[in-house]
Amino acid sequence: MKLIIGIVTVLLTINAWSLTVTSLNTQWYGRGGILEGSPQDEYRDERIYEFLTKSIPASDVIVFQEVTDVARISKLFYNLKCASYGTERAAHQHIVICVKPNLYVSSEVEEAVRVKKFGLRPGMIVNIFDGVGAEVSIVGLHLKARQAHTELRLQQVQALANSKLIGKKAILIGDFNTFDRRATDRELDDFEYMSLILKPFNYVLSENESNTYTYLSYARHTLDRVWSRGVNINSHKVYGPCREGSVADPFSNVGFFRRFVSDHCAIQVTVE
Repeated sequence: MKLIIGIVTVLLTINAWSLTVTSLNTQWYGRGGILEGSPQDEYRDERIYEFLTKSIPASDVIVFQEVTDVARISKLFYNLKCASYGTERAAHQHIVICVKPNLYVSSEVEEAVRVKKFGLRPGMIVNIFDGVGAEVSIVGLHLKARQAHTELRLQQVQALANSKLIGKKAILIGDFNTFDRRATDRELDDFEYMSLILKPFNYVLSENESNTYTYLSYARHTLDRVWSRGVNINSHKVYGPCREGSVADPFSNVGFFRRFVSDHCAIQVTVE
């Protein structure tokens, strides 16, 4: 009888495992939100930290984009283990992935995602424990911006799909700069082309539950996306003024949020 109880307890523990991953484009973090800024101009630390740790559900992993000061954001989120990559450009917009230390296994950089273009970001990969003895690759991305560059973004996604560094269990998350067909004058939306590339590699698109935009501009684009394979996404939400009622004041105010946090809302997924 004791043996049976022990087995049931273990199974319940395994089934109860979950992981919460948040992504936020921080809009030139380390330069005060603008390309022309300097480290001395960065003033948003307190509000970014408050938003991500007190205004939205707690995260096990946070994927940042547009970080020009990796050391500073790593110090700000001192209780997490942060990983990024080196670059010779002071104004480079890094991808930084910060995880709870007990989950961290290793990190990799998928250089192929740059598609040999100067200034483009690679794929940043952090492998973490999945709670049952396997690993999950968290892949942070920030693809080429602007409506005119769909073809280049698709080349980046193809390089990502072909990657041998990404595990069988994986979450692709970040700013994919996915514009709709009205903006690109193409037959399909960017995310639809990307799904066609990723589907043969067993990646599944996750749509946010409110079907809302993630970029705070007049056009209201959904630039921040998630694809996954080998894991089940049971929640995908947008936090910030993009989704009414998702956060309390002052972060629900568009003007405040754009000044003190970013021009992107956060996206968050829970997986099991």
